[in-house]
Amino acid sequence: MSYIIQRQNRFYVVSYDGIDPLTGKERQRWHAAGHNRPEAEMFAERLEKERSEPSPAVGGPMTLAEFLTNTWLPRKRRHVRATTAYRYAWFVDRCINPAIGDIPLRRLRSEHLEELYSQLAATGGRRGDGLAPKTIIEVHMILRAALDLAVQRELLTRNVAASEQLKRPRAA
Repeated sequence: MSYIIQRQNRFYVVSYDGIDPLTGKERQRWHAAGHNRPEAEMFAERLEKERSEPSPAVGGPMTLAEFLTNTWLPRKRRHVRATTAYRYAWFVDRCINPAIGDIPLRRLRSEHLEELYSQLAATGGRRGDGLAPKTIIEVHMILRAALDLAVQRELLTRNVAASEQLKRPRAA
């Protein structure tokens, strides 16, 4: 959905980009569309056409990073608070995607997850020290929920994170 606005001697196409999950406000994107109205109308039609056409699959199988950022996170944002969604996105961007995000979803194995958890425990912290066991469990819960959705959508036959048993640390 888009519309055309004229400001002084320029035309702009304003397109609606949905609702921002963090703020709850509408997102609009302004595109400079030239100095005459027919140019702007053609530009608006092209934007609508690009938006309505499904994007072709590029580069083969879906990776874990693509699934997490394009499918799981947007779906999860609709069901949790904004701060929780921000924390999930932070874990995905900082912990999961750099380490195992480039692995194709169907090739993901429990060994990859074990390697990720040991890497986070050793060097995953801000200063290069390890993350707390509770934080690693949070990363595991995110992966488990995401892979549950992949199984539900029949992208995977089984959830490899479900077989991984992590114990919550006990207080000393």
